[in-house]
Amino acid sequence: MGEEGRVVQGESLLSRFHSVDELPGALSAAQMRELDRITIEEMGVPGPVLMERAAFGVTEFLLRRYAGRHTLVVCGRGNNGGDGLASARQLHLAGHPVVCAVAAEQAEQLSPDARTNLEAARRLGVNILMGATAESVPGYLLGETEVVVDCLLGTGASGEMREPLAGLARMINTLGARGIPVVAVDIPSGVDAGTGTIASTTVAATHTITFHSAKTGLVVPPGREAAGEILVWEIGLPRHLEPECDVCVVATGQVRVPGRRSDDHKYRAGYVAVLAGSAEYPGAALLTAGAAVRAGAGYVRLLAVAAVVAALPSVSVEITSTSLGESPHLRDVERTMAAVSDPRISALAFGPGLGRELDTAEVVRHAVMASKPPAVLDADGILAFAGRAGDLAARPGLVLTPHVGELATLMGASVSEVGRAPLAAAREAAAVTNQVVLLKGSASVIAQPGGRTWAVVNGPPQLASAGTGDVLTGVICAMLAKGLAPVEAACTGAWVHAEAGRLAAKKHRAGAWAGAVLDMIPAAYAGRVYDRRPSWTK
Repeated sequence: MGEEGRVVQGESLLSRFHSVDELPGALSAAQMRELDRITIEEMGVPGPVLMERAAFGVTEFLLRRYAGRHTLVVCGRGNNGGDGLASARQLHLAGHPVVCAVAAEQAEQLSPDARTNLEAARRLGVNILMGATAESVPGYLLGETEVVVDCLLGTGASGEMREPLAGLARMINTLGARGIPVVAVDIPSGVDAGTGTIASTTVAATHTITFHSAKTGLVVPPGREAAGEILVWEIGLPRHLEPECDVCVVATGQVRVPGRRSDDHKYRAGYVAVLAGSAEYPGAALLTAGAAVRAGAGYVRLLAVAAVVAALPSVSVEITSTSLGESPHLRDVERTMAAVSDPRISALAFGPGLGRELDTAEVVRHAVMASKPPAVLDADGILAFAGRAGDLAARPGLVLTPHVGELATLMGASVSEVGRAPLAAAREAAAVTNQVVLLKGSASVIAQPGGRTWAVVNGPPQLASAGTGDVLTGVICAMLAKGLAPVEAACTGAWVHAEAGRLAAKKHRAGAWAGAVLDMIPAAYAGRVYDRRPSWTK
């Protein structure tokens, strides 16, 4: 992908909230600690100044979005709690109804900057409840609460929460379950800012006000699921000293879909071949091929057993086909190799709906490793290499698109292990296979060999429906066929797919089925298609 987008105009940088689409570079906890240290120790900006600026962002958000609503600010003992205490003071001075519950018996238990803000808040008459636990917060106060602010733990925390913080986090989630907005400060308590892993009592936020930039844990699952709406607030850290992002969000402005050249014909515009489907699962193959058509491939051929090919005319007249035998599942090596060896093929898709029979897996492995064009490996195509992930390193130009279970099987790991730390799992898989790995989830994580990583965060939960992954495979394959490099095809295709899902979800709030997503692909990249120069000018 190209350079990460930045908002650079002073007019807006300091005076408004930014989405991760505008500031797409997410930093790890360690990177943020170092940037804080440089700002304070080398640039000479006092820590309390940064805390006051952070608190002002929280205050500004609450006064804009939830003016006049009774607000409960729940603070831990560290600087995240100090942000909450400073914001409670600012809200009180603005006449906003606020109570601050602090998980410490004595001021001496707080960090120095948090202690300073506690004393200032006390002197100004802020209503403060010290020694707060889930049991000690009065029921009448919880009954009056209309907004709750989570300032228990910040970006330095990891692992399970201990009492009383765990109990207070459960209390916040109980309020959230009643429909009360939950505003997390910098990161929801319980989310590991560096990895996205979560504690069992993690706060589920409606909004997260994060400082300077998004944190890695906010944009990768499962932390992404706890973050809600992510808003970035500038606190005065020097951007010219900022390191390269740990995870880069694929932003709208970066998405460009190759269009037609003036001298294109159907094959040069992108010839996609889809090796997919079985008698048991014909729909997966049809969805993948249909997505490639809608994503702009010039020519799409379905390579499948006869039962799948027979279903094609009732679904699409644009897609051509080659029958690979009468068996209910793929088993004919010679026919398969002849089909994938067509020199006109620009990109291949392997896997959706093929099934897990041993002879099918053997055919798939042979076809993947012997074919030459760039390819997407999905579903049963990935499972064909279970326990053989390292073999894929010898075959250049692949994009792997597993979900958590498929990646676990490929890598010989447990599903719980991969689900707990998807970012680390995707990076490890990219290193072992030497391929681009797109791990599907609430946010898609795209890892490149060498560790560089992107996240696609615009997909809605309505995409959790059978067949939507097959649609993604077809879109990415079309991007490969148009000449995009594997990582560009993965990022562009995943963003287009997520945007198609978002558009479909507007009409189908309960859940967008795969066909609805398929139909929205052209609308998803409208305005993002660019015309290319004639082929001889490469």
